[in-house]
This record gives sequence, structure tokens and C-alpha cells, in this order.
Amino acid sequence: MGIGSHAFLWSVKTGLIDLTPHATYAQANAINAAGEVVGYVDGRAFAWTQTRGLVDLGTLGGDSAQAYWVSDNGHVVGQSQTPGNKESHAFYWTPAKGMTDLGTLGGPFSSAPGCCPLPYTPAVNSRGQVIGESEIASGGPYHAFYWTSAQGMIDLTPGVKGVFSNALAINGRGEVVGWNADPSGNPRPFYWTVDRGLIELARNGQAYDISESGQVVGEYGPDYTHAFSWTRGGGLLALPAFGYSSNAYWVSNRGVIAGAAAVGSQSHAILWVPSA
Repeated sequence: MGIGSHAFLWSVKTGLIDLTPHATYAQANAINAAGEVVGYVDGRAFAWTQTRGLVDLGTLGGDSAQAYWVSDNGHVVGQSQTPGNKESHAFYWTPAKGMTDLGTLGGPFSSAPGCCPLPYTPAVNSRGQVIGESEIASGGPYHAFYWTSAQGMIDLTPGVKGVFSNALAINGRGEVVGWNADPSGNPRPFYWTVDRGLIELARNGQAYDISESGQVVGEYGPDYTHAFSWTRGGGLLALPAFGYSSNAYWVSNRGVIAGAAAVGSQSHAILWVPSA
């Protein structure tokens, strides 16, 4: 057995399973409803299932790659070095077609999903719609993107050249949420669709997750300290507060919201459960 950090899968039925018993360093990043796990092992992107075991997903021509998210039908996204390891691009992988280079918005870097303060979040759905972030020029700012095989990579915030944005989650209908910085650099939570374009939900904050029905959760306020829920019909709703700050990070299709709150000097895990 290798020495170092290993990827694992745990369930009540099986207990702890070492997915990478011969690795030096490995990490599991996501699991789908079918139990397929993705991550990276010794610098290589992998997918694991009970029937196939560990599968090396390859690279875009460079030495290393990492898999960050997997849809329920087994489509994988992440980032990989390109030939010569000079650039790192977002990729989309399927069992039928292997790894596809998603390109960039003009700079040398893209990733699906982009960098965010949470563990890796839904960046591809079962329709093959991918989100992430990309440099728009070498050394320049990063912008949120949306990608499909038919349309290629679309900049979600093309009008602001010098300000950052990031797409953090996508649902099965292709609705995207994230944040877009204003000219002074303050992030604003957004909701985006192909038909409607980008809608800013508040003056400050970030949108972290979206349910299949389109319910959005995140944080807002001058110091990004108030958890919120947003829907197209009801608009922005401040969630009941706990302590002096709270954040909503995840929402289920039944409207159960998970997050965290600062209570005194401690951080507490929080659930907001609908009353009906």
C-alpha cells in the first residue's frame, strides 16, 4: 500500500473502501447518484465505479489533470495541463468521446468549476452543459463561462473587461448561479439563463447553489453575512438569522437549505427546513 493521502468511498453497507490503494497522493472530489467517484491520483484525473474500478481519464496532452465533478449520467469535468504544460484548460469527459478541451476566453487558464471558497460544486449537468471560470487575457481577470458542444464557451459577463466573475453551480435546466464583481470589486450574486441573460440578485454577496426548480441560495449584505433564498416568483428572502452572520451553501429539491452561522466565537452548521 502506498504512503500518503488516499481517496476513499464510505457507505453504511460497505464501510470505508480505499479507492487508490497504491497511490502516493490521491483525493476524491465528487460522487454522483450512481455511486461513481471522481478525483485525482498522483497527478492524474480518475473516475471510479464498483464495476470498472479505477479509470485514468487521461490529459489534454500535458502531464497532469484533475477531475472535479461528475453528473448523474457519468459526464466528468475538471482541468488539465496542455502540451508542454504551458496552459491549463477546463475539460469535459464522457465514456464515449473521452476528454474534450473546452478552451478559454482568451487567456491561458480555464477550469470547471472555477475557484471558489466551497468544496467543488455542480459544474456539469446530464445535458452536457458546463460552467466554470477562465482568464480573458494572459494575466488578466477571470470571467464566468457557460459551455456546450454546440455553442462553445460563452463569457457570462462580457461587458466588464477588468472585473472578475465566477459561475458556481448549474442545475439540470441549465440555470447558472455565481457572483459578478462590480467596478469597485465587490461581488454580487447572480442568476443566469440562455434566454434571460444575467440577473443580479443583490448589491453584495455570492450565490452558491440552485435547485432543479430554480431556488437559489447564498449570502448577501455589506459584509456578506446574511443567508438568502431567491426564486423568480418570490424574489430575495432573508433566511432566519443565527448569531451575527449566516451563509447558505446548498439547497435540496425539496427546499431544505444547509449552511453555517457564526455564533459567538464558534461556527455552527445550520439547516433551514421549509415549514410546509
